[in-house]
This record gives sequence, structure tokens and C-alpha cells, in this order.
Amino acid sequence: MPALSLLSVVALTGAVLFADSEPLQPGPDLEDQVRERFEDFRESEAEAGRELSGESVATWAQETFGDFPMSQLTPDQISGLSWMINLAGEKRDELKQHLSEQAQGETADALQAQVMLIGLEQRHPSQIDMGSLLGHPGLDQAIRSGKANELVGMLAGADPDTLAAHRAKLNGVVNQMLASKRGGQVRAASRLVESMGDEAVGLSRAQWITLMDRSVAALNAAAEQEKDPLGKRRLKAMADYLGGAAARGELMGHQSPDIDFLWVSGDGEAKSIRDYKGKVVVIDFWATWCGPCIGSFPDVAKLKDRYKDHDVEILGVTSVQGTHYGSEGQIDVEGKPEEEFKLMDAFMGEKGITWTIAFSEQDVFNPDFGVKGIPHVAILDTEGRVIENGLHPGMDHEHKYEVIDSLLRKAGKSAPAEAAHGHDHDHGHGHGHGHDHDHDHDHDHDHDHDHDHDHDHGDEEGEH
Repeated sequence: MPALSLLSVVALTGAVLFADSEPLQPGPDLEDQVRERFEDFRESEAEAGRELSGESVATWAQETFGDFPMSQLTPDQISGLSWMINLAGEKRDELKQHLSEQAQGETADALQAQVMLIGLEQRHPSQIDMGSLLGHPGLDQAIRSGKANELVGMLAGADPDTLAAHRAKLNGVVNQMLASKRGGQVRAASRLVESMGDEAVGLSRAQWITLMDRSVAALNAAAEQEKDPLGKRRLKAMADYLGGAAARGELMGHQSPDIDFLWVSGDGEAKSIRDYKGKVVVIDFWATWCGPCIGSFPDVAKLKDRYKDHDVEILGVTSVQGTHYGSEGQIDVEGKPEEEFKLMDAFMGEKGITWTIAFSEQDVFNPDFGVKGIPHVAILDTEGRVIENGLHPGMDHEHKYEVIDSLLRKAGKSAPAEAAHGHDHDHGHGHGHGHDHDHDHDHDHDHDHDHDHDHDHGDEEGEH
């Protein structure tokens, strides 16, 4: 992106720049300094009624990094700030030059710099010589010191043929990293293990499941010794996901994993997802703090209305959150699930919710369904098998109609007349995409966030 003059950006976006801010100071809190300034910038733009744009953020990044020397960034800081630096024109070029110099040699640091340079250049995995990286003399030391995490994360995105070509080496890398019990290394290795499940990689299913089981055990072991609460939750969440049906290819076409209910609206008779057998079930995973979830309610209502006279259950599934967002704002109900259930009754009236709402024992970010962000929709047939997963309630209406109608007819049940949806081509592109799991529920209720960068570049106990 070319550098923009101050006048052109102000004219185009009215961006508030921070030319008068104190210069960034080198040190371990550099990322916090940058993020605090970004939040100030975002809030000032919102107060002025302006939406963030690529141009305004790029100009902010250029102003923020200013004269700060890229050579003073640590590897962790480069990982955490690279997405911002990539927008900063000359500072990005300065960092690329610095990494190019650091990448010379045969040390673990040189390998790490080489991988970071590839990431900064945003090369496609097909453009990367994985063999050269895996044959680097500094690889073993990089693995032992936690400096190979980004390399392994990069490998997780490689195509199956590339993974197959280096399978023996990858097995050794995975085994070494899983044995470390360090959060960053175990997470990176586990992501690579998940990507090795493709048949083209050449592992038998039994071999791959064994590796997945080892990853789950290693993640849980790392979580036990992780001191940071958020880091501990992330490790446990990843362990649950890799142990779940979605990650293991045991979801689609299989009986639905258990979803057990603590509370259900209406008559409240259903105790689990199994109680809806005999109906097509549309599950919408959501929460009251999720803006895009609330924004998609008109689409869910439309679906409910279309199938109100048919054997279709529209089921909004959430879990106990400890906070509730309604007309009175945020309400703390930590440790008071019964109060949270009662608030849901009122919330349904406020929002005009006509479909069933349930609180599940399982987390709303259900690992068996691979729910990493909400809203997230799954569709079950009348026998309780999972037919669709990972849909958005505000998108691809026609596809949902076709799937549900087909399932009804297959079960010998009535479906709505074709005319009811023949001209409905609203794909819902105006909706936010949703909320990611790793926000730890520190959410801005009115915004769709998607920038929690979990780079897996080490833990807080000196992996570097």
C-alpha cells in the first residue's frame, strides 16, 4: 500500500492522527503501548462517527511507529505487531531489511528470522521451500528454544502433498514439540497434527488418531502448568476441540454429539438434543453479548416463520456466561445461573424471539461441532445425524431451505411450497461474520471483532 499524505487521508477519512503522541518506548510492554494507542484511535473514530478504513489505519500505523527503529523489536514483538507494521509502509520495508540481515547464518535465530520474513511478505505456502526450512541447521535448537513455533504453524497451512513429502521429518518435529509441555510449542505442533489428517499425507487413520490423542494429552499437560489464566483456557479449549467429533472427522453424517440442556424456553420439557429426534433441527449457537448473533435474529425469525407448520425445530443454543446483555446493558450474573435463565425469558420478549432457546451444559463454543466463532449453525436430519455445520444464520438462505426441505421430504414429511422461497436470494452479506473464541468474553457488544492474534510464539516462561 503506497504511503498517503496527511492531507489526503484527512480529506478522505477524517482520521485522527497521533502526531503529538509520545514516541514508542522500547521494552517488554511495547505491544501494550501500541494496542492502547490503537484502542484510543478506534474509540476516537467511533465518537466522531467514522468507520475504520484501510487508509486511516495505515496512516495511524505510520504515525504510531514513526522513528521507532525496527531493529529493537524482539521476535515476540514482531509476531504480535506484524499485522500493524505491514500497514506502515516504510516501517514494513525497514523491518524486512532487518529480518533479511538476521536471516543469514545457521543459527536458530537465523531460521526464526527467515520464517518471520516469509510471514511478513505474506507468501503463499506453495511459494515456500519447506524442504530448505526443515533442513536448516538451526532447526533442532529452534525447536528446543521455542523459536520454531511459527515455522510449524506455517507448515500446518501447507498442502497435503507437501506434508507427505516431508512426513518423516514432521513426525520427529511433532514428537519433540509435544514432549516439551510448553504451551506455545504444544499448540503449534497440535495444529500441524490436525492438518496431517488428510489421506494424501499418507498416515493411516489409526496413526493420525494416535497423534491426535497425544496432542490432546500434551495440551492438557501444558495447561496444568500454565500460570496465565487465559493461556490455560486456550490450551484446554484446543484440547477439547482436538478431542471432539469435528476435528476428528466424526461429525458430518454421524449422530449428533450430546447437547444436554440446563434450561429450555417454553414448556422446558426437552432435556437434550436427542429429544428432538423425528424433527429436522436447526441449531444456532449464540450468546447475548454477540452483536452479529443479535443482528441475525431477523434471519432466524424468517426461518422459524417459514417452517412454523412443519416438523422443524429452530433451536438457539447458548451456555451460562456469567454476564447478560439486554436492554439494561451488561448485568453481572456470575455464579447465578437461575438468574441468567430468568433474564433470558425477558430478553426473548424484548427481541421478539419466537424460536426455542436453550442453555446447554456444554460450552457455546462447542468443540464437538468445531464452534470457534458465533453465530454458528448446524442442521440435523430427523434421525439426529449432522448434515450441515458451520453455516451463518444470515447467509445462504436458499441453501438452507433446500437442505431442510430435502430432509423433510426424505423423511416422508411435508415441506413448504416452492413458491414460498422461489425469489429469496438474500445471502446476508451485510451481516458481521461473528465472534471468535479467544476474546475471553471481554467483548464490545456493538462491534464485530476479529483480531485476536494467537501467534503461538512462545509462553511466558522463557521459551526464547
